[in-house]
Amino acid sequence: MFGGKQFKPLDDNQNGEVVIDTTSEENSVSKEKKSLNLTYFKVFGFFGLALLITAVTAFVVSSILYNVLLNDVETYALASMIISITSAFLVVILSFGVNLAVFKKGHTMTVLFVAYSIVMGCLLSGLAFYVNSPYTLAFIFLATALVFLIMCGVGALLGNKVKLVYMILGVLLIGSIFIVILNLCIMPFLFVNESLWSTYSIFYWILEFVFIAILCIYIAIDMNRLKRLVQNNINVPHNLALYFATSLYTDFIALFVRIFYLIIRLKANDN
Repeated sequence: MFGGKQFKPLDDNQNGEVVIDTTSEENSVSKEKKSLNLTYFKVFGFFGLALLITAVTAFVVSSILYNVLLNDVETYALASMIISITSAFLVVILSFGVNLAVFKKGHTMTVLFVAYSIVMGCLLSGLAFYVNSPYTLAFIFLATALVFLIMCGVGALLGNKVKLVYMILGVLLIGSIFIVILNLCIMPFLFVNESLWSTYSIFYWILEFVFIAILCIYIAIDMNRLKRLVQNNINVPHNLALYFATSLYTDFIALFVRIFYLIIRLKANDN
């Protein structure tokens, strides 16, 4: 009725004035801010843990393959391909498991989260086969981290304007489908000489940047969802924090792989 404010009784030394006690309200606001900070800390803490698990797994698996199959490049490539295909299949299964375990009690979500991070590391271990220098991977990781942080900031600032972002995402998805159909079904039959083939190549690179733009929008949307959830539900459960960490982590990995592929292609064209 009075906005949560408490009123002290009249005191003779206060000349009959009503004194409003705002201590409890300030404490409530302080607790709310601490809870908000704790939620972000949990989500991004789990996010960082997933990246660490993935990085260690990818390093260990790629190192084992490199040291064991150093003198047999064909076997090394075949082993990397088998691991990548198997890991990709498991990633799809685990992603469904993560979505199903969000609102279940127990430690199922935690186990799936760790397993998802490990399998993703196995999937990414094959990337080392295409990189000659660890500095290239470090550069790609830093570039991905920078773009990710920028898009997280955009998502946090969007507020209720996220519907506009969904519209842009829809347009980009429809445009990318159109370009894919154009590239696969029409361009190869129309462009038979070198000058026209360069036009086909332009469409290909446009599609690559459209894919990156789509991934960036997904990052902004997921961050916006997290912010709105935190504002409406202060006490985010453990499993839900893991779910949002997994969503942001998947966005990061997808963006990393796309930027990796783009830079490798650019380096190949330069050579």
